[in-house]
Amino acid sequence: MNETSTADLETLAKRMADFSSRLSPMLVKELRQGMRTNMFVIAFILLHTFMMLCLLTALSAPGDSNSDFFFWFVIISVLLFIQPLRGFNALSSEYQSNTMDLIHMTRLNGWRVTLGKWTALNAQGILFAASVLPYLVIRYFLGNVNFIVDLIALTLIGIGSALATAITIGCSAFPNILVRGVACIGLAILLSALGAFVSEVLINNSGSTMEWGFLFLILLIGAFGTYYFLAFGASRISSLSENHATRKRLSALLATGLCFGLGLLFGYDPVPVNPIIISVLLCVATVDALTEPLPIFTRVVQPFSKNPITRFFGLFLTPGWLSGIFFFVVATISLIASLVFWDQSSGSNLERQSLLVYLSACNIVIFPLAIISLFFPSHTGSKFTFALYLLIQAIIGGITIMVKAAVDIATGSWQELIFTLLPLPSVLMFAFENSELNNIQFLFIIPCTTILCIGIPLIRSRKSLAEFFRCLSRSN
Repeated sequence: MNETSTADLETLAKRMADFSSRLSPMLVKELRQGMRTNMFVIAFILLHTFMMLCLLTALSAPGDSNSDFFFWFVIISVLLFIQPLRGFNALSSEYQSNTMDLIHMTRLNGWRVTLGKWTALNAQGILFAASVLPYLVIRYFLGNVNFIVDLIALTLIGIGSALATAITIGCSAFPNILVRGVACIGLAILLSALGAFVSEVLINNSGSTMEWGFLFLILLIGAFGTYYFLAFGASRISSLSENHATRKRLSALLATGLCFGLGLLFGYDPVPVNPIIISVLLCVATVDALTEPLPIFTRVVQPFSKNPITRFFGLFLTPGWLSGIFFFVVATISLIASLVFWDQSSGSNLERQSLLVYLSACNIVIFPLAIISLFFPSHTGSKFTFALYLLIQAIIGGITIMVKAAVDIATGSWQELIFTLLPLPSVLMFAFENSELNNIQFLFIIPCTTILCIGIPLIRSRKSLAEFFRCLSRSN
């Protein structure tokens, strides 16, 4: 009897010492490898070393603002920079070690692979955050610290860490390290600016109903961004017959609707948070849609060919940049509608110049697709064009800077002539700054630019477009 009990205890101890068989194999693999790396161990030791130094400083000089700054600086550095950067090579390393083909031979699809890697890194991030909790309690007993505020701040940092980790894992699907770096840095700058803006608004509206609205908004951005970038990475490592685009685009439209609803419910006036965040959400989703390869239409379009309603949604929800153009139209209408609503609700009169600048801003997103269709038609087939898209945007940005310098030198009618001869969408944004959009020619130039940016790719790929409509109209 005693021997049986001892054997049962040993079996139970072995089970407790290992991961459950119910967990995803990718999650178990990443947890085992991740917690044994030198980076995790060193970061964990340094975090607690600096936490102890902060406590000693707080004991020697209670209420010192420098101690508080250093305390949160260490936490932010670990959770928002060091930990997410560990996912920079998460997916590309599988290709470099030639293990991705073996993973695809199992039942793991692209979504489960990216989700497992994110869950493993995020679990380690939660471990970092949980290990900081005792220091928050000690700081509270030392005085001059609001424990609830610190706990909310740590939670928001944890949400930011989960989002940043999802971004690095999603971008790690790019084989080129330069593209990965540019994408991660660009998104990091965008999110940092957005986070700083929202933080400033939270401080200015502390204790009001609007503060709760911003907290819900942060949760919405964190949930959407985490899901979207994981799906983004999954779509890059999956076969063209898998459909990840529908869920990504639906999530973007749903997040846009929820963001708009939160703005109506809590009221963000006079702070234009609602249109800014909606612009970012739709811009990210549209750029992704416009850089997708053309899929195998007979497989991915079939679920949308059941009835006229599903065919309508299939126009902008099926994978590929062809449907991405129609998604751009839907996103543009949604964005301009929200911006018009913002202008009306703020009490300002909507002018023709405002509509033109809104449309020109939307043209910036789709303009590189027209360039790719004209000069790089071989890339519009079964290849992702995100790297080429970034390169074209960088070149256009350089041209815009040079044009801006020329406009600053020119005077009078020469400025109008420059804007008319170089009607790039980004250049016309400076025309708005110089109050040139009131001129009648821009009433035709900007809409014509939109029509050309939409029409050129569709005409250049008219065979693929015909196949797309044929598969969409085919009844099951």
